[in-house]
Amino acid sequence: MVCIQNSALHYIPEPPSPPLSDTGSEIVEQLTALGEPTLQSLGLGSWYPNGLVQSGLEALHVGLNIPWWTSIVLGKLIIFIHQYMVDNNA
Repeated sequence: MVCIQNSALHYIPEPPSPPLSDTGSEIVEQLTALGEPTLQSLGLGSWYPNGLVQSGLEALHVGLNIPWWTSIVLGKLIIFIHQYMVDNNA
């Protein structure tokens, strides 16, 4: 059995400070009202149809302060009702 007694093994350095700009506004602009990163900051939520749906779900999630799964169900319900209304009026 080998026993190493070295003071360097027991040294734990201080954690580094997070990189912030002068005002921290860059980080604040990338967070939603719920403190989560925005879809645009993650490279999602473009102007293509799937990105518009993502942005709509994010608007429901942040605007109504509901969980993601609820915003998905509510978004599906909104699209279903809209499609039903369009199909019955045609």
